[in-house]
Amino acid sequence: MFSPLALRLPIMPDEPPAQYAIRLAARNFVDVRAFSLDMGFNFERLLSGCPNATARLADVSGISLSELAENGLIKEGARYLLKGQMLDIHSLRCARIVVCPECLRQDIERSDLPPATAMYRRVQWALKSIGTCEKHNLALVTAAERLSQWDRQNWSVASLEPKLHELIDGATRRSPSHFEAYLLDRLKGRQTNCWLDNLDFFAAEQAAQLFGTFSLFGNGSPPRDLSDADFYAAGNAGFEIFRGGAHGLGAFLDRVQKEFSRSKTFQRDRTLGPSTIYGRLHARLSAYSKETAFLPLVKVVADHIVTRFPYGPGDFLFHKPVQVRKLHSVLTLSRLFKVSNKRVVKVLTTGGMLPCPGCVDRDAVFDAAEAEDLVRNEVLGLTQANAERYLNVPKNLMENLIHEGFVRRYRASTGVQGYRFSKAELDRFLERMFLDAVPAGPGSEAAMSISRASFHCRASATAIIQIILDRKLRWIGYREDLRGLASLIVHPQDVIDAFCLPHLDGMTVAEVSAKLHIHPMVVRELIKRNLLKASSKLHPVNNRPSLRIAPSELERFDAEYTTLFNLARQLKLDHHLKLKAILADRGIHPAEETIGLDTTFYKRLDLQS
Repeated sequence: MFSPLALRLPIMPDEPPAQYAIRLAARNFVDVRAFSLDMGFNFERLLSGCPNATARLADVSGISLSELAENGLIKEGARYLLKGQMLDIHSLRCARIVVCPECLRQDIERSDLPPATAMYRRVQWALKSIGTCEKHNLALVTAAERLSQWDRQNWSVASLEPKLHELIDGATRRSPSHFEAYLLDRLKGRQTNCWLDNLDFFAAEQAAQLFGTFSLFGNGSPPRDLSDADFYAAGNAGFEIFRGGAHGLGAFLDRVQKEFSRSKTFQRDRTLGPSTIYGRLHARLSAYSKETAFLPLVKVVADHIVTRFPYGPGDFLFHKPVQVRKLHSVLTLSRLFKVSNKRVVKVLTTGGMLPCPGCVDRDAVFDAAEAEDLVRNEVLGLTQANAERYLNVPKNLMENLIHEGFVRRYRASTGVQGYRFSKAELDRFLERMFLDAVPAGPGSEAAMSISRASFHCRASATAIIQIILDRKLRWIGYREDLRGLASLIVHPQDVIDAFCLPHLDGMTVAEVSAKLHIHPMVVRELIKRNLLKASSKLHPVNNRPSLRIAPSELERFDAEYTTLFNLARQLKLDHHLKLKAILADRGIHPAEETIGLDTTFYKRLDLQS
């Protein structure tokens, strides 16, 4: 094992191991490659962060391994690790060397060593995205460029000593951009609170430069074609976009889309998608989607695009299938339901979802779930005529079912025929109606359909339907030779019992008509002339007024009057007109108060005389 060198150097802040080896070799008056061979390590391996080479340099220099390796690049596959941050080849200045001349001047002033060993390159100067010295607020200047790998490895800052003052005078005075300050904070382990923390160091660099370049210079200028000043501005502009997090990124993409909508390209073709609108952004993100380091960024942009463009299952975005649809367009809806664009436009216009009547294809987008419901209801919904046939009910009963809320209709399009009924909802209604129904069999001869039971029980059909749904009937059956509501049968007495109707005193007009053997219209006329007293009462089922005649009132009237027809039948005469002639010959005439009625009445008192 070699003993430590007699001529040694302290390692300086931010000094990488390879730069320290160059200075240590100069301190010992030899070339760095000859020095490394003499000391037992390979200089190229030291440049790539080989642990053995770094450990050997620590042994011969007397510097602790941790202190020496702190600013070293460690090669990991195709990438590099620096202070815990992952870099790639695009993060490094490969053929160009930049320095801060003020830092080099101070190195000379603060050291007793010759300039060749006093001056050293800082590790951050090798990073392409850092172009400003944070200590002196000075733009880094180009010391050498277009160097081969051999020349770059052997280059020494000692060659800059004669022109340091010239470089300082020509350097641009500026503060580090927010983006550069952020990258330096990450390298030095300071706390950063930015969305870019979700990305590796190299991915954060490239993302900020990509979005900043697009923001400042549009779709035509790739970052590699920019000057140092433009590169500086682009990085800062990109950082400001990401500073707002996913919301700020979404706002920037919205602004790009809005500006593109004013362009002539969009006016010529209003169906353009994100690949055309976002241009280079979309292309680069599509390439980035294959690398795990960029997946957080790709996911945020993809989620935003899905909420602005009509993408859904079956579509691919950044080489990945879209799982959930958020938005629809007229075109995607027409393809989904296999209907024409005009029909979709008509439905959406009726539903109030289309911004303007002229919107077609992908020009307008709307909520996917709501739009699908609208079009599905119109395409799959039943018209009222079809719903009547489906339920097997007449039109008047269908109107009553709608009015009472048993079935609902909705407006799917314009016009008088624009109402539709959901087949699923009609099926649920029929399922409730037939829940306890059994096939008609022996003993069901007296059962009636709902329509006949309505007439027999003097109750509305909807009232009978309601007591069926309320499960108030003892028995419900159905005929197998019919379908729909027309097949349901009930016992009328069950319906009467289910209503639990209060008993109405008195006799109806029909019952009085049958008792007196006269027409109901004559009974009503007698009531109107106040010859037969009646009271009006509300029917408990249909809530309609019903005339009721007390039995005592009927007995009074029957004791006072009789009809010519009843009298002829009582006397067993061939025809009632013969009796009328006989009575007229005896001077007995019909009661004056009944003259004009369709039935001839006589007072019993006149007949007795």
